[in-house]
Amino acid sequence: MPALSEQTFMDYFSILNLDREPFSNSPDPSFFFQSRQHVDCLQKLELALRLKRGLNIVIGAVGAGKTTLCRTLLKKFSADNTIESHLILDPSFNSPLAFLEDICSMIIGKDISGNDGHGFKEQIKHHLFQKGVDEEKTVILIIDEGQKLPLFCLEILREFLNYETNDHKLLQIVLFAQEEFQDILDRHANLADRVNLIHFLGPMSLADTRQMISFRIKQSSNQPRPPQLFTRPALRAIYRATGGYPRKIINLCHQCMLALIVQNRTRVDWRLVRSCRDRSLAQRWSPHRNQRTMAFSVLVFLAVIATVYMVIPDWLPSIATRVTGGNSTPVVENAKANLPPLMAVPIAVPHNPVPLKQPQPTVPIADMLQPVDDLSAANPNQVPSPSPTQAAPISDNLEFTETVHEKTTSGQPAQKTDNPKQIQPSLLGALTVKKNDTLGLMVKIIYGDFRDRILKTVLEANPHIGHADAIRVGDTIAFPAFPAAFVPRAYPLWWLKVDQTDVLETAFRRSMKAARNKDAPLMRIIAQWDHQAGMKYGIYVTGYFFNLAAAENMMANLPAEFSGSAEIISGWTDQTILFSDPFLGKGS
Repeated sequence: MPALSEQTFMDYFSILNLDREPFSNSPDPSFFFQSRQHVDCLQKLELALRLKRGLNIVIGAVGAGKTTLCRTLLKKFSADNTIESHLILDPSFNSPLAFLEDICSMIIGKDISGNDGHGFKEQIKHHLFQKGVDEEKTVILIIDEGQKLPLFCLEILREFLNYETNDHKLLQIVLFAQEEFQDILDRHANLADRVNLIHFLGPMSLADTRQMISFRIKQSSNQPRPPQLFTRPALRAIYRATGGYPRKIINLCHQCMLALIVQNRTRVDWRLVRSCRDRSLAQRWSPHRNQRTMAFSVLVFLAVIATVYMVIPDWLPSIATRVTGGNSTPVVENAKANLPPLMAVPIAVPHNPVPLKQPQPTVPIADMLQPVDDLSAANPNQVPSPSPTQAAPISDNLEFTETVHEKTTSGQPAQKTDNPKQIQPSLLGALTVKKNDTLGLMVKIIYGDFRDRILKTVLEANPHIGHADAIRVGDTIAFPAFPAAFVPRAYPLWWLKVDQTDVLETAFRRSMKAARNKDAPLMRIIAQWDHQAGMKYGIYVTGYFFNLAAAENMMANLPAEFSGSAEIISGWTDQTILFSDPFLGKGS
């Protein structure tokens, strides 16, 4: 095949009977694919802005489509004469005065210099009143890369929200930010309380990935039937390689199109996707793949040994039992003392299927919670499940266990033991709302994440609330217990546990205390349950550690009030059920 010229590569789309490049990485609104979550976000934003509700935030991972959504929103409002839209692409300001000067010149439309901070604010306020009241216009300020905003900029934006009439806010603000912006909201309750809408953008589904690729090809072609350039296995391979993130999908598809031309093919198959993946996603496929494969094989082998040991405990008598006075008593030894380092790392936290309980009727929240409080006080080591007539309604995919009555070989009930098996609860517990508490903050700390599906489940369990912004001081909020679904890692990780308690309220207030301490790291709750110990609420430093030294360094720098009971763990037992994803947050 003759060498391809630079012009050929520049116009590769014309070789494939396309009119323009289908997988450009520029945020072109004409290529905005209306996936379900992106359309939902766009509709919520438009409604909030037209109602003049104030501050709205869109949070998503890198490459989730935030910038394209931002440009689409601007294009949507560009034809509306009653709306003035302003965009800040890079909010990395070095001083409050620079930020105010930029906002002032942008909104007022002329360069104003020589003013101090107060002068800028007064001019902005006067202009917003003129536009919002006299001319009845809506002024919108959109900020991309919101996670770069310094704290003084956030404080100024909070002050802008005070510019309002009796009916509405005079300045509408939309922040598009990456996931770390949630940490900023957690630390600044006075800003979080001003948020009208917060929407989380996640990865797309396989169906949306297929449709987005087809949509982009169709947008690039004027033919009645656009070319089918990808096989169905190739589309599935693209989804697996990118995880459903739009930017990764676009970059990988672009590489596949170039390879299609170079290799003189007519369609992209899964083999071509795999070869392009190795080049375009190098961070996921490093030169040490063979070493990782070997390490993973060793972990799988150890997992098989552990499984056999659980089924046949006498297989390794020297490890499984300790003989004292002629009696052989099973014990669990310290992992660090008796196992090789690799054995101390858990392979996964299993979630075995259990019988599904029938849906329960809705009852008043006070009736539902009273038995939990009473029983918890009687036995602090056990958080019982509500009775069948008291259970809160929760999602259909939640699973519960029933009490196991063991029998002897003769068929008679076994003797009661001093440590009976606990029943997996349907509630994690309840919190009483105090000043500055928000439902979003509660959900974030307890479940480690604040997604629509989690918030919806919590609201379903609390029909007396009605809306996330409608909670009041003194309200009692119940939090359903549903096992977390997460992908286990095939390499060792460590977590720093600061404390552990039997009461959810205690764990939450201790986490909140850490949030108010500027010298303490952010903390979260990881609720865990097993048949023997029942429910425990661990208070952990947010995130996890890739090496033990980093965890030890963090523990050494904890404030004195948090370091007394701190310990480093490397995982959980196979019998433990976690109710929040331990891998949420940044690794370090």
